[in-house]
Amino acid sequence: MFKKLILFTHSPYLAVILLSVLFILIYSVHSINRHLNFNSHALDLGIFTQATYLYSQGELPYSTFKKMVILGDHFDPILFFISPLYKLFPSPVFLLFLQSLFTGLSIIPLYFVAKDKIKNQILSLLLVVIYATSPLLLRAVNFDFHPGTMSLLPLSLLLYSWHFKKTYLYWFSFLLCFLFKEEAAFYIFGIGVYQLFQKEFRLGVSTMFLSSLLFYLIKFVLMPFFWPSAQDGYIQTSNLPLTNPLDMLSLLISRPDILISQMTNSSIKLATLDETFKQFAYFPVLSPFAFVTILPFLYLRFSSNLIYLWGSEFHNNAIFLPFLLIGTVMVITRFNLSKRFSYLFLFTFFVINLISTNFMFFNVLNSLQIKSSDYNYINKSINDLPKDSPISAQTTIAPHLANRKTIFMFPEIGNAEYVVLDSNLDSYPISKVDLVKRIKFLENSPSYIVYKRQGSLIIFQKLASRGEK
Repeated sequence: MFKKLILFTHSPYLAVILLSVLFILIYSVHSINRHLNFNSHALDLGIFTQATYLYSQGELPYSTFKKMVILGDHFDPILFFISPLYKLFPSPVFLLFLQSLFTGLSIIPLYFVAKDKIKNQILSLLLVVIYATSPLLLRAVNFDFHPGTMSLLPLSLLLYSWHFKKTYLYWFSFLLCFLFKEEAAFYIFGIGVYQLFQKEFRLGVSTMFLSSLLFYLIKFVLMPFFWPSAQDGYIQTSNLPLTNPLDMLSLLISRPDILISQMTNSSIKLATLDETFKQFAYFPVLSPFAFVTILPFLYLRFSSNLIYLWGSEFHNNAIFLPFLLIGTVMVITRFNLSKRFSYLFLFTFFVINLISTNFMFFNVLNSLQIKSSDYNYINKSINDLPKDSPISAQTTIAPHLANRKTIFMFPEIGNAEYVVLDSNLDSYPISKVDLVKRIKFLENSPSYIVYKRQGSLIIFQKLASRGEK
């Protein structure tokens, strides 16, 4: 036993496992610390907390934040499968840890693909460090919880099993990807296209056909079943004449100039493209694999009239990373680049990003030192609220109270019996000045009384909920 342990410490597995554990800890402590310091938000941690809670209670995940069954917005039944565990650990903290776990574990399969192709352990470790510290990934970890971010693990397993020709794991990972978000179909279809170029005809055709079929069933059958008109979601915001994904494909073939125009007609889009490729020293620009996997979905986003979809400040671009990493590996091997040259080039860009004043990794590390004891007054007050009562809460307080059937993000109040506000916290979607005005309005309203006041926190109770007239 001791001899096996000694051998393991000298094995190539140890470094990547330790690296994975390190980043799981960093992601977990950072995201959980943000939540405990009331920096998480109703959109989206509150939404997914309420949905997972409702699943754990055997109910349909109807979001009172979004006024819809969330399966009609994005298809993420993975929440249903994790809900039994959530029943044992009923807290947003559990979701944040689970996301960190999945994200950190995705390092391992990507490392083994890189190492097998490049035949260099140091360079492979550098690539996964770049992956793990990417601003695209750190923004996803920083922006609460999303099943799409968790899909980094099944997508990485899919790439691993494809490279090592593990058929059963490939198809298991393939199906698993569709439990996290319907957009996985775009990336997997791209893998199938690339497999055709690699003369893996049977696998490529199967991958393309099944990903298209599953996307059709999810987007045009299952999602509309849960919410009418779900099939039109996001496509209807396009600046292009799109009614379905096939329209996009026909436009790319018949009018390729539209592609160039839509990808470059905004400084925001150009900045997103630059940041996407820069982290891997622009190597993926030379990779057909990177383009066929990430370009279709990026193009769909760039053709939207929703400007927030053009940028990279949220979680949307983290899912690109496995394809960018493998694309980088393919460029190094295809062009037979010197390992020393590749290492120095990638390391130079890594250091440049690292010392950049807006590089998020330093912000993440700094956040690990913050303690949540300053907010004990909020926790003690909100823990006294009835567990089943409808509540309206400020965006940063809402995730802490989302284990209930009815909760709204203030300023929406709906049928809430309690309104929970703190003038010192983020007031989105209204200004802090407006928040203070609304607090004063509620203080003077005959329909509400002050249920509890603690520091800057104030909880209002609707009089009707106490039987008063």
